[in-house]
Amino acid sequence: LKLFESCKGSVLRGTIIALPAVATGITTFLQDDSGVIVRIGLYNFVPGKMNRLDSTEYVRNRLRSGTKVEIAEPFTKIFFDGNRGVRIDDPREFRIEEGHSSDLASARHKGNDFFRKKQFQAAVESYTSGLQQESLIPTLLSNRAQAFINLERWADGLADAAASLTIRPGCEKTLHRYQKATKQVLAQQEQSKSAALRVVLEPNSWHSPEVTTPSPHSLEQLKNEGNEAFKNRDYERAIETYTTALLASDGNVRAVL
Repeated sequence: LKLFESCKGSVLRGTIIALPAVATGITTFLQDDSGVIVRIGLYNFVPGKMNRLDSTEYVRNRLRSGTKVEIAEPFTKIFFDGNRGVRIDDPREFRIEEGHSSDLASARHKGNDFFRKKQFQAAVESYTSGLQQESLIPTLLSNRAQAFINLERWADGLADAAASLTIRPGCEKTLHRYQKATKQVLAQQEQSKSAALRVVLEPNSWHSPEVTTPSPHSLEQLKNEGNEAFKNRDYERAIETYTTALLASDGNVRAVL
């Protein structure tokens, strides 16, 4: 780490080792993979408008001691007390490494608590952080979106692409599918406006008449089977297989989506 410079192209990885202090920003300490202790000042991390008590609860739930984090291109500065540390102003440069399936259930319950308190932005952040742990779910949704698009089931394709982008917003392929489906849905609105909008605004089905119980196969295997059906242009079969995989996923995934 170089004083007053960003480490371009580098990522600082470490583990939170102290209880965060919450004021205008967040101050805590992490220990990097080499054992070096680094002070960090994190700003713009708390979503929406919260009072000090709720902000502190939110931060301490997200940044418990032992939480593994990554900081992209860390910038080193001297803090007001004369000590060095890393300052993060853009929360997109700060990533929490989620690692346990139970974290999704926790994210769901925390999101529900924020929702009940009408802290809707915090609820969105909590739900999204939980869903982002499920690496296969956005892929399954995106793949199923393309299968729907190939069958010209535009509203279904739009719903799946939108759900996938909520979890993995940076995927260009999914964004292209979303834009293509959106264009077609808008074109259909004049003919059947209420029906098209109803399908788009309702969550897409997690089941089909042919799928009644979760498959014992792994999600990865089901994804590959769906991809194979897609390559053979058997889009109905691909949709059925992707849906089976989604049905076999953690119940908390379905509840949060």
